[in-house]
Amino acid sequence: MRLSTNSSQKSFFKKYPTFFLCALFLFTGLFFGWKNTPGSLKANFELLSNTEIWSALTEKNKLDTIHLDISFKNLQKIENKRRIALENNRLVSSSDDFVKAKLTHNGNIHPAKIRLKGDLPDHWSNEKISLRIKQIESCINGLSRFSLQRHGIRGDTGQWLFLNCLKKEGCLAVDYDFMNFSLNGKDFGIYALEGHFGRDIFEKNKRREGVIISFDENRFWEDNKKLSKQQQGIKLLKYSDIINRNQSSVEKSEFLTSQSFIARKLFDQFINNNANAADIFDADILGKFLALCRVLNTEHSLYIHNISFYLNPITLKLEPIGYDGMPGFSEMPNQCFFQNPAPELLWVRKVLSSSMIAEAYSKYLFKYSSPNFHHDLEKTFREKESYYRNLIVKNLLFEDSSTIWSSFFTLSTKNLWGKLKSRLNKIREEYKVDKPLQVL
Repeated sequence: MRLSTNSSQKSFFKKYPTFFLCALFLFTGLFFGWKNTPGSLKANFELLSNTEIWSALTEKNKLDTIHLDISFKNLQKIENKRRIALENNRLVSSSDDFVKAKLTHNGNIHPAKIRLKGDLPDHWSNEKISLRIKQIESCINGLSRFSLQRHGIRGDTGQWLFLNCLKKEGCLAVDYDFMNFSLNGKDFGIYALEGHFGRDIFEKNKRREGVIISFDENRFWEDNKKLSKQQQGIKLLKYSDIINRNQSSVEKSEFLTSQSFIARKLFDQFINNNANAADIFDADILGKFLALCRVLNTEHSLYIHNISFYLNPITLKLEPIGYDGMPGFSEMPNQCFFQNPAPELLWVRKVLSSSMIAEAYSKYLFKYSSPNFHHDLEKTFREKESYYRNLIVKNLLFEDSSTIWSSFFTLSTKNLWGKLKSRLNKIREEYKVDKPLQVL
């Protein structure tokens, strides 16, 4: 005898299994999407597939550690500034933003002043914020002013390699290193320590104290969409104010005040075509600088809102300072600077109209694209770069997707020295045509 079951006694699940399964998958997908689990899994999978992961896991972290302690009141001031920056999608900072803090390094406690730093959200979009530090004494790596930021923001070891290459070749550059960092007892992992434009930059670059000038950034951040590239370039170059990077030092010194006047006058002559660029800039050093920017794909450091110049008080000529390179990871070199149409690089095209600077740039580009230079570079920096790279890969493991992807340079240069060699070969090929470089 067959027993029949009353349909009213059947569970809703048994009646509508497909509905329940679809609902389960929907809510599970929404939950994981809310938590960005797929993105995190994909980012970590990319990291785990890195051929360097095994050496990274066994690398011992011997970096110095910086501990920063901030009172609740002062931390709230920084958080309020961060909230405003998030609302405006840009940080506008001033000296009034600095708050007191305590910095501990190698067991020694140092009073410091700190503020939020970084124009764009990559510096403060999550809790791992970027900070500008001021100290009375040069206590940390011989620096009195520096920044602490996530290592991926500037391009990980690519930025470190770029700045150290500049110093190796006799060009000026800010300091750049890696540290363990904690804020109010919370471990933030590995951070990049980046020098600024304080008095210590002269000693570290074996230069006499002088004035450092740069373009004011306000024109760059204005809405320039209605202007052509040529118009944008002219606006940025001709109408941006020239400012002193080390203004506080200039105000305290009659010598630096007079140097500031000379530097501004020289730059005004350059902008208004009243002097040959070789009479304004140190042609040899600028040629080296431009060539290294091309071979390492760091033209970002040349953009008008990033570049700064030191007036050498002995030669009375301007020398560029390496700062925010944002190194590219492609095997293809960036477009040659004689022809690069970027509005932010108009000043570069303009200096290259000087035959002396163009000749220096061409000479060093040929030298730096040679196999000998690549070999020397690898011999000098490979071991330390590999150590930092392993620590960075290890530091990224199981982080959120945005933090992992921010280290695009590390993820994209698993064969750093091979990619660099290929890029140098491509630049070298340019010299095989009849007229590889043409001055505009």
